[in-house]
Amino acid sequence: FKIKADAPKEKLQELVQLAQKRSPVFDIVSHPTPVEVSLKE
Repeated sequence: FKIKADAPKEKLQELVQLAQKRSPVFDIVSHPTPVEVSLKE
């Protein structure tokens, strides 16, 4: 994450942790679900 803000470093770290915890996109990228596709004949 890249954040530009006038805030203490501790608050920005807290924000990053919250974003990682709540972001569905971050979850998909960091914990991918294995998917298998096959053709049944």
